[in-house]
Amino acid sequence: MKLIKNETECRAWIINEFFNLNANENLFSDDEIELAVEDMMPKKFPCAIYVSMSDDGASFGKLHYISKEEIIAVYREIEALPSGL
Repeated sequence: MKLIKNETECRAWIINEFFNLNANENLFSDDEIELAVEDMMPKKFPCAIYVSMSDDGASFGKLHYISKEEIIAVYREIEALPSGL
């Protein structure tokens, strides 16, 4: 899981970490990469991003995003738990 603060950071993470693309060894055109990255962008930033295995067994996993609001909601639930749990 990684904190993504903005679109530039997300774009770089998807290309470099998720796709593991190297500028010198790229099998895809810039347009193909751009279309894929645009399709994978979260609705808003900041967010946390993580990868799960894809259902269809594809070589890439599936990206998931957790919004700031969702993280805050979980944090509040955890804080409300009785101590010792």
